Amino acid sequence: MSAHPSSSNSELIFYGTDGIEAEEFIRSVKKAARAASKLRDNDWIVDEVSVALAGDALRWYIDLDEETQSDWVRLQRAIVRQYPRKVAPIPGPSEPATIPTPAAAISHPLAAPVATVTEKRFYIRIAFRHRTRSAYVTIRDGYLAPTSSRSEAIQVRHDPETERLFVTNKNYTNGTSIALSYSSRSLKSWKLFAGCVAWLHTIDESGATQVTSPIVSLDGVSSLSSWKVKNDCVLQLNSQASAVRTIDLFVDSDIAETKQVILAFLNYPISQSNISPQRMELLNLKLEEV
Repeated sequence: MSAHPSSSNSELIFYGTDGIEAEEFIRSVKKAARAASKLRDNDWIVDEVSVALAGDALRWYIDLDEETQSDWVRLQRAIVRQYPRKVAPIPGPSEPATIPTPAAAISHPLAAPVATVTEKRFYIRIAFRHRTRSAYVTIRDGYLAPTSSRSEAIQVRHDPETERLFVTNKNYTNGTSIALSYSSRSLKSWKLFAGCVAWLHTIDESGATQVTSPIVSLDGVSSLSSWKVKNDCVLQLNSQASAVRTIDLFVDSDIAETKQVILAFLNYPISQSNISPQRMELLNLKLEEV
């Protein structure tokens, strides 16, 4: 929580600049709560925080699930995860005065920072575009599905070289990753729509899947398994098929939440379709560090 130059020193504002500002913000919130004799008043604190956010921090906060927004302990953890303190790398043991050759430098442990990045674990959070409802991704019978409980959510790691999302939960075999496949299954209630319905599901290391939906080819490509991570941690499928112009993820709200799976609608502008917005809940997938 920092003060904007045009604000009084007593006004608490957090812009989400970096980890240091995040720590100062949390400390200032606690000091303000103590001064108001509200240090243990969760509702008072989260209300104060909600009006103290601006810029990038406000945009990030709006996209949080209500459970986190309304719980100060959870919110503190979310803030420090989103805005971590940048720590300088710890220098290794003293090296000889002789400058190593480039080849030797490559083998040095400090020369491979990418390996550390790929070992990070993430939840996949579902951000619905037109509702405040928030959820996480779980797996049901091989299909990706929403769950309101983070304890049921899968954990993944993103490999920047292959751009694949690997599932890291212990009950899944090594090499299990997430893909999208085009389906020839004609859902009666969707058959009037142009384009193609696709499914998000798991595949093993060889690319094989256990899901029951028939897989078809679209422009010579039957599935996509490459994911790009945008700056705001939003996951975006990397389409290798020229025929795929748009990929919109959604769940069918006519189906009970406990039986929903995440679907994708391809090659048809949503704005021009006759899909009921009340039924088609469009969503984005975002990585949230464990």
